[in-house]
Amino acid sequence: METAAAQMPWDRIIAAAASSPLGVVSLVTLVAGFVAVLLFRDAGERTRLLVFGALVLGLAGVVGAVLRERSEAVPIHAGPDDGPTDTPTDTPDTLADTGADDAAADDTKLSPVDEEPVQPAIVQIAGDWRDADGATYRIEQDGAAVTIQGFAMGQLVAQGDGQVDGRQLRYSFINAIHGSRGDCTGRIAADAQEISGRCDTTMGPMLFTVRR
Repeated sequence: METAAAQMPWDRIIAAAASSPLGVVSLVTLVAGFVAVLLFRDAGERTRLLVFGALVLGLAGVVGAVLRERSEAVPIHAGPDDGPTDTPTDTPDTLADTGADDAAADDTKLSPVDEEPVQPAIVQIAGDWRDADGATYRIEQDGAAVTIQGFAMGQLVAQGDGQVDGRQLRYSFINAIHGSRGDCTGRIAADAQEISGRCDTTMGPMLFTVRR
């Protein structure tokens, strides 16, 4: 038996045991037991019981310390929801792009919307008009276009055509009696109850005012 024990590869056994905390505890137990047998084999029974109890308590403390250290050293694996999340960081290029987008958005907010200019409403002047001398004028209107006829004592004396532009009236006429012609520009009152202006005729300029 001693020969078999001598032939065992003690170096490999010790190396394998030293790689594990429990293996180290086992080696310590063997060594301590071997030493206790050598030292106390001739001692009395009570002494050997005391030594054995102290040896057991000491080994129990060593085993407990090793197991506690091993449990504290076990890594805690993070679950799928506990792992660190990759938070995207703003790179200089990203910040530049974001700034460009914000600038474009601000330009869009500040840029006036391209809209067609609002056309002024066409003033309606169709109807019968009269000047201070008692002459009457009949105006017919189709949109902005107008035709004008002038009457004196119920007789047609002049006629012309033109157009309304906002509160501005422009027209040309011909006198049916003596053949004079003229170009007139008039201003329509805000209540569209009066038109006053000037005519440049072949007989000279003249001012006019007509009312409904």
